[in-house]
Amino acid sequence: MPDLSDKHTLIIRSGNIHNFSQILTSHLGDVTKLHFGQLGIRSLYISPKWISLKAEANQIFELVIEELPDAVYEDLSFEDVNIAKARNFINRSSYEENPDDEKNEVETTTLADEPMKKQDVNELLLLNLANNKLKSIKNLKYLSKLRELLLDGNQIEFIEMETFAGMKKLKKLSLTRNEISRISTKDPTNFFALEKLSLAFNKLKILEIKNWEMVQLTQLDVSHNQLVQMDAATLDQFVSLEKLAMANNSWQCEWLDEAMKGINGAFVSLEDSQETCASEQYDVKGFCCSYFHQVEDDPVNTLDRIKRIEEANQRLKADMSKNIDSFQKDWSTKWQTLQDRAEQKMKPYREMEEKMLKDDNSKTKKAVKDFEALIDECQKLLDQIIAANAKNKEYTQKFTNLFHATLAEKNKLMSEMSKAAALEEEIKKYEVSVKAANN
Repeated sequence: MPDLSDKHTLIIRSGNIHNFSQILTSHLGDVTKLHFGQLGIRSLYISPKWISLKAEANQIFELVIEELPDAVYEDLSFEDVNIAKARNFINRSSYEENPDDEKNEVETTTLADEPMKKQDVNELLLLNLANNKLKSIKNLKYLSKLRELLLDGNQIEFIEMETFAGMKKLKKLSLTRNEISRISTKDPTNFFALEKLSLAFNKLKILEIKNWEMVQLTQLDVSHNQLVQMDAATLDQFVSLEKLAMANNSWQCEWLDEAMKGINGAFVSLEDSQETCASEQYDVKGFCCSYFHQVEDDPVNTLDRIKRIEEANQRLKADMSKNIDSFQKDWSTKWQTLQDRAEQKMKPYREMEEKMLKDDNSKTKKAVKDFEALIDECQKLLDQIIAANAKNKEYTQKFTNLFHATLAEKNKLMSEMSKAAALEEEIKKYEVSVKAANN
């Protein structure tokens, strides 16, 4: 291995290292930034002093991470201190509160001078393990300084959000394209700095978010799952949310409709939508949903399921009836308005017609007849123009066809002439060879 004593960055582009162990790590000197290519790594030890690690597209299924405390103690020592009746000092704010302060003599217990040495913490800030074979990530909780964590394209099936709770500076967490079917958050958990969270392309059906405290979250992607709903009525808890992707799920219409009201009111930008929905689904502002779902292993008994279906059917009928009534009222008003406007437009002409019928003036009648004759002539001329235009199109098409046919025949003729010329050349060569043979 080359001398790395004065190096801080290490890039290994190719090779074969199945077990990147602690022993191997001990030979890396002062290296703190590592980027591994496709080395076939299966087991990976993460040194506490590393600050950046990229190991995409390997075979990693095991991570070895040291459990180190967040707190650092330094230069704390006891020099021949004897403790007398230590139980009397419990929950006391000072020595003066000791009820036995008259007893200053020491008894039994002695702590020798043994300083507590400074202990390292895991310094890792960036970890990219995309496209590996990780199934469990519980020990990532020891990487408390992480700011960016990329775990896309692994085989993770279950997530406990408490794993990331100690990462107080984590800004980006991406878990796209895993096998995640459930995310658990048992207690309210504050993700102080998290700005971007992606859970796209997983197998989530219900997302438990009510215990997520993410005041800095600006981007959330839950698209391409099997989500029916979230366990909160709206997304109002994400006060900084700016961009949301949530298409291609199995949303429940009532939850989606309520959530969309909050989203629109919060001026959140929707990053995706669906152009078409399945025949049994409905479109709610660009997202497909259903009024009821039959979930596998649903604990609800059959009678309750039938009741929910009937309730959904009643709601659907009520919505449809309401929409039909609204449509009829709206178009009735529009039709009446249209009739009124038509009546106003026709009124002057009717008045003129009545006046002309009553008028015996022969000139007026003649002018009307002449005008009608002119209209007839114009109509005939228009018909002739339309017919001529159709004829012109027909002749144009025939001419085009004739042109292409002529061109095709020309090409064939040129091809035949080329063949004839080639044949003539061959005959000449043959005659020359025959003469040469006879001589």
